Amino acid sequence: MTTVLDDSLVNQLRRQPLFAGLPAAALQAVAATAVRRTLEPNHILFLEGDYETSLFVVVSGQVKLCVHALDGREVVLGISGPGHLFGEIALLDEGPRTATAVTVRPTQMLQIEREALMPVLQAHPAAMLQVVTLLCSRLRASNQMLEEIVFHDARTRLARALRRLCDEHGHIEAAGLRLPILPADGTIEAHAGLQRDTVARLMRAWESDRILRIEDAGVLILDLDRLDQAAGRAPRQGAPAATPHPEAYADTRPLR
Repeated sequence: MTTVLDDSLVNQLRRQPLFAGLPAAALQAVAATAVRRTLEPNHILFLEGDYETSLFVVVSGQVKLCVHALDGREVVLGISGPGHLFGEIALLDEGPRTATAVTVRPTQMLQIEREALMPVLQAHPAAMLQVVTLLCSRLRASNQMLEEIVFHDARTRLARALRRLCDEHGHIEAAGLRLPILPADGTIEAHAGLQRDTVARLMRAWESDRILRIEDAGVLILDLDRLDQAAGRAPRQGAPAATPHPEAYADTRPLR
């Protein structure tokens, strides 16, 4: 771990909505306390139940937020990719972590301690409002996932998750609709609230039915109408299948 203070770090923080409205002096103060960490895959940042209050910003790589049942089963709550932050709940209330954070691949991140950040947020209400906005967006995502878990089966939930990801990140190719996300990344299971083996089984079945194809570049949706049917969507009437999205991942992870 190394403490860093340079223009690139300040720019990385400024791109975060949480820090974007801070004046230069306050941003420099936050940057001066940040610690850059370079981690290998499967590094545990914190465990569910830990009393640890740092905020983390992912610079490169991916971090998985997950919970585990007593029998060892894992449910992925979210994947934080480049530019995303996580750990804001424990930072605000000093309570125990509600999920485990593990790196998925080689990852660089910034770690900011509560003692350094809270005085800055308290002195700048606009930044604190951004925290509230972030929490509200994640609460909406959590409520949507809870509704789908209660009212829909695994097949429908996976179809809806794939369709949301296609709307946000898909782009049209000659052969179909390209979703540049691999099942192995954990993003799909996180958005569906399903275990990995369930996602793998359903997607193998959809491959056999030629609804989609899993490739090195991501998932290629071959039959969007049938995916819509599985998701319970109304038939499309000539609307575009998806609009390209500038981000690699949507920051709509459930609350941690």
